[in-house]
Amino acid sequence: MHSTLSYLDCKKDLERSHYELLQSCPPHQTHDIKQDLRMSLESIVLQFQGDPVAPRETAPFEYKRAIDAMSHAYVETDERGIIRRTNKALIELFGLRREQRLTGWPLLLFIEHEDRSRFFEELFSARRPNVLYTAGQTFRIGLPNEPRTRCYMNARGLRGIDGTLNGIVWLLGHTN
Repeated sequence: MHSTLSYLDCKKDLERSHYELLQSCPPHQTHDIKQDLRMSLESIVLQFQGDPVAPRETAPFEYKRAIDAMSHAYVETDERGIIRRTNKALIELFGLRREQRLTGWPLLLFIEHEDRSRFFEELFSARRPNVLYTAGQTFRIGLPNEPRTRCYMNARGLRGIDGTLNGIVWLLGHTN
């Protein structure tokens, strides 16, 4: 995947989003956006240094097979939007080979620049403890510097028994 991405392009892209989002977001969300983008930049540094971001605890084989068998693209991120797990449908949507991994990359990087403020709305909504699923929105998503596909995305928080947020699951479906 590094062949299609350069560190400076990724960094510049996220910093531009950072600036524009901070200009337009409500004051009570600026701290969250700063934190999210800082984590995204840190994950990019790790990707280009060759240090993988630690994946979530491995799930039983049956769980992995069930995720791969889904017809909708599936992305699991940490609470800041760093990708931890994907399924075969997402790999196919992006036109990647199976051995190419998205784990450790910020999901934000794959969202079209103009759609990123709405992506943050979904991210913030999925973090709320009383939200079962977000309302969902249509985004253009795909590899940077490649044509992006219009997809409907919604999300839900992955919560522990005690209610703590352990991550976010995103489901993507093609739109016409």
